Amino acid sequence: MINVTAAVCRSKGKKVGLIVTGGAPVDNVQYELIEKQFDCMAEYLGWDMLFQKRYSANAKDELAKNEAVMAELEELGRAVKKLQ
Repeated sequence: MINVTAAVCRSKGKKVGLIVTGGAPVDNVQYELIEKQFDCMAEYLGWDMLFQKRYSANAKDELAKNEAVMAELEELGRAVKKLQ
């Protein structure tokens, strides 16, 4: 099962990104379905979808211990911050 948390607000032009983490491999259809759902919401609400990232992890600290993933997320955070 994949857990997704979303704050839904009506604000045209809002810049949003999606990070989905689940226990299934990242090529699992669950991730694709979630991305499509968020694409639909973004289109309906007039949001600008900046990125979509998929991660697979089973332990709660698995991603935190993965240096490559953490570096990628930190770079993503810097890139998003520049857009504000």
